[in-house]
Amino acid sequence: MDPGKRFGALPAALCGIVAGLSLMSGSLVRASEECAACHEDLVKGFAASAHGRAFRYDPQSEGASCESCHGPGRRHVEAGGEAGTIANPAKLRGGEAADACLACHENRLLQAHWTGSQHEAAGVTCADCHAVHAASPPRRGRAVVRSTTELCVSCHVSQRKGLLQRSTHPLREEKMDCASCHNPHGSGAEHLLAADSVNDLCFTCHQEKRGPFLWEHAPVREDCLTCHAPHGSNHDRMLVARPVQLCQSCHLQGRHQTVAGLPTAMWNVNRQCLNCHPQIHGSNHPSGPLFQR
Repeated sequence: MDPGKRFGALPAALCGIVAGLSLMSGSLVRASEECAACHEDLVKGFAASAHGRAFRYDPQSEGASCESCHGPGRRHVEAGGEAGTIANPAKLRGGEAADACLACHENRLLQAHWTGSQHEAAGVTCADCHAVHAASPPRRGRAVVRSTTELCVSCHVSQRKGLLQRSTHPLREEKMDCASCHNPHGSGAEHLLAADSVNDLCFTCHQEKRGPFLWEHAPVREDCLTCHAPHGSNHDRMLVARPVQLCQSCHLQGRHQTVAGLPTAMWNVNRQCLNCHPQIHGSNHPSGPLFQR
């Protein structure tokens, strides 16, 4: 049978591997049984994994086995399992990172930007975050973690601090996770953002801030991060500073902005500057150039 027809649902690179192994061993299932002699826990767990289920229920991938990803294992078996004799090791580094996974996943939208991404450049591999042989949650090394967010902050420790501060996105409540805003497999935008820009990403949830407005606030149009700390802050509404200090970082001259005033002054209590300028993201009122209505 033509290997291209038999394994039509698999990528071309993987079809070649699988077809070649069929001719070499006559049975790919038998190859997995030989692997199980030494790697019983991995082979058994693989059956319940997402990969195992995909191979099992896809009629076009009949006979897929360990060799489909790890390459021919005959030399490894003949060498008594000696390290370095398997064609495609469990972890690849440098320029060969994730080659085995990309044989199937490189054409998927989420993985399309992996090559050249920050994680790939840092030497992170698929197996560092994914338990590819088992039906388990994400992990960091050998330690199973509870959620995607917990996995991310195991490396990004500066962001972990933000999650424990007074004002944060609902990450601790698991209403969202790091992947809600970032694509860990790579992105065309900075910081692995899952949108073309910071503002485009923020507006996917905060549509009321998008505008257009009759009276626009320049910092809002430029970058939401001018005023907000997206990973968490001890100030209200994830602001990078108290409103009066934040506003005065730009508004240094004119009227009452730089007047010290009393502790009970309107711009020093309650919502401070926002007491009088509540429409700070923009206003559509004809009388609202000062964002007062």
